[in-house]
Amino acid sequence: CMYSACQVAIWHLYEAKRFYDGVAVPTEIHNANKLETWLKQYFRQHQDSTIARKTLLQRVGYAPLRKSGTLNQAIEILETANRIRQFKEQDITVYELNPELLRG
Repeated sequence: CMYSACQVAIWHLYEAKRFYDGVAVPTEIHNANKLETWLKQYFRQHQDSTIARKTLLQRVGYAPLRKSGTLNQAIEILETANRIRQFKEQDITVYELNPELLRG
């Protein structure tokens, strides 16, 4: 009886895994998540709170984000969610991560 219950539980776990593995995240959201993760690591490593667009395009490790259009899309998503803000500093576009995201 206990063996059968375990078999049923295992089956349900495999079914749940199969279901969630099949859930696709839109590419735009995936790219935004990659950018946010990279920015968090960058700011922690460099103990900085801002990054210039040019530097971001040169250093971001996730290749699709090196394309201006893809980067713009990811930035727009993060800005809308109040995860980052962008501003101009002496004609240079600069990005700043929401400081709350670095506290955890």
